[in-house]
Amino acid sequence: MLRFYRNDGSTSPATAESIELADDGSFTGWRTLAPTVGWFAGSVPGDRMGRLRAAVDAVAATSALPPPGSSVETLEVPGRDPLVVTGVDAAEPLRQLLDEMVAAPRAAVGLDGGRLVHRGEAPLTLDLATVVVRAVHWRGYYEPAGDASEVIAADRVEAAPGWTFDLPPLPPPPGDDITTHVTVDLGIVSDGRTVPVQVQHLPAIAEPSA
Repeated sequence: MLRFYRNDGSTSPATAESIELADDGSFTGWRTLAPTVGWFAGSVPGDRMGRLRAAVDAVAATSALPPPGSSVETLEVPGRDPLVVTGVDAAEPLRQLLDEMVAAPRAAVGLDGGRLVHRGEAPLTLDLATVVVRAVHWRGYYEPAGDASEVIAADRVEAAPGWTFDLPPLPPPPGDDITTHVTVDLGIVSDGRTVPVQVQHLPAIAEPSA
């Protein structure tokens, strides 16, 4: 039915994410910067498929210039040329589907407290030669409260269900109003090539009440 891509070379690692959705509602996809990264697979309920088809038709009838400096989003549907849909409001259901896909891991890795964990049913090969762990601490509403990082090295590993990898602790400063954002850079091996990815834990920070 469709392929939807999000690409941005200005991020580090680069954003190169996609989802492919079939007419029967089944999907497969890939994420590089997310709470869980790797390969995903699942299905979309029938009632939602109707909304997605409507979104595709609306996007195909829309023409818009992408905002400068933004990631590039591309839609491919059978029988049509690829469409750049960056900044097109009608493409929002496709963005939501790509973002929600992390709840359906097939062969992926995510964070569980202070460790990386395998998620899904299928194994994947991880390149842990350079693992960069960074914690950025915020006090209240985005007041900088310090940051720390550490680089560790390990061997390439075949991660399967039950696999975990402990990360070095990067404790927050004292205070009960601290929010910590954590990122972990590593590599996933695909077709013999290491693809840089980043596992992210970026909890929302509530705006202060008026």
